[in-house]
Amino acid sequence: SCMGSLVLLAVLACLAAAHGRPDPARLQGGCFADAHGQEVRMNRAIDALVLAGYEVERGSITFAEACKPDSPTCWGENPSSPYGRYKLRTPILIDLKVPVYQIGAGEAIVFFGCTPPPARYFGLQSYVFLSHDKLLFASMADSINFMTVNVSSTSPFDQEWLVATSGDQGATANVFDVFAKHAGVARAAMNADVIPSPAALGIDGLGYGLNHSIFMTLFRLALCDDPASCHAYMARNWTVLRVRPLNAYTPSPYPLPALRPRATSVTEDVYAAPLAALVGQVQAAMASQHPSSRLDQAVRIYPLLLDGRTCIKNGTDCLGDTRDAVYMDGDEPLGLLGLGPSFVLADSPDDFLLVIGVLHSHTPAPGPLATYTNLAVYLPSKAMGVVAVVDDQLANSTAPYGSAPYLFVAKFARHCNGEKFCTDVPTVFPGVPLDQNLTFVERAYVNPATRVGPDPQALQPPYVLHYMRKTD
Repeated sequence: SCMGSLVLLAVLACLAAAHGRPDPARLQGGCFADAHGQEVRMNRAIDALVLAGYEVERGSITFAEACKPDSPTCWGENPSSPYGRYKLRTPILIDLKVPVYQIGAGEAIVFFGCTPPPARYFGLQSYVFLSHDKLLFASMADSINFMTVNVSSTSPFDQEWLVATSGDQGATANVFDVFAKHAGVARAAMNADVIPSPAALGIDGLGYGLNHSIFMTLFRLALCDDPASCHAYMARNWTVLRVRPLNAYTPSPYPLPALRPRATSVTEDVYAAPLAALVGQVQAAMASQHPSSRLDQAVRIYPLLLDGRTCIKNGTDCLGDTRDAVYMDGDEPLGLLGLGPSFVLADSPDDFLLVIGVLHSHTPAPGPLATYTNLAVYLPSKAMGVVAVVDDQLANSTAPYGSAPYLFVAKFARHCNGEKFCTDVPTVFPGVPLDQNLTFVERAYVNPATRVGPDPQALQPPYVLHYMRKTD
């Protein structure tokens, strides 16, 4: 309905805030250093597109926090991974440049630039954000990640690339041809970010205005080898182009692409017994070390089986899923329902949380099943990531218990006072107030054997132990 669409568009208001940018520092050598040359070549391609009967409109990629103290939702963002978003003029939102967009049949959105500097992960993923009067925020296909990206090098990092986001095969081919001929972009560095046929996907059609789908593109970048280099990369004003045909054309929508399979013959079942034994060792140690605390909860957090196409079919919010990851957060959405395990953490040395699990990225052969993992505290009431620890920070955290290095024990408290492998949980933004629940989300990104997220059923879910002050 028209009224339903207007209500959903109001949800987008929190995405329209302006974001400041720091001044970029120069990276030395490589693709990033050739900003002027790339701009000149891109302008040649733009001129050629205009002469060929296309309208070209400039937008940008903005890396900025979407979460503010007054945001109604923070969209479940990962504290370890900054997000870049395409910002394009959006007529349905009174021509504001915001991180959601509509795209017409026969159009393409083009990013010509550089891949990020060396990092543990990067991935570009487009989403159907709103369709059929419903917030979906659902992936439509596999991402373009650091293991699948097309570049003209054996390394995926700091390389020239071109990404065309489109629902039309002909539009993508035309963009590729023009950038190859007039900008000298290697065919091997061209990537198609596919929007499948709306009819096949079951979403509103392409086009502008109400009753047409609204999209978002996210560019994730996590755990850079050199933080300063990534700061400079994210601070650059990267351009994206909307390329629109002005003449009649023959539509050639994309079919629904096959998805990369997650399952392999390798699982973490062999670690179930050592993990359970570690939980027992930790409980025995806590009884001795914290005599004024009692174990209040002992639970596991299981995979949340987010799948973009299933969310589209069911008309449910997929929370910006990517098939590059497995999400462990019990059976709850990061929202107000509170169906899964959650915890109220007091400001007391006798009140703390221990998360005990497998470092999915550090297991021995035939693993590992992930390239990187992290563990984040969330405020479910606004889907806000608060703090996170990553796998390398938890290496050797089981040494006090004499357990295997591929397992971990992470502690969370209001005040750690310098304790190793302990993370402070603040009470003020971005934090969790003392009277509100928190939960955990563990992510496991990209199985190196499959180049997509691990099979959720192959991973061992972590345990959470909540200790509270004993009462008389």
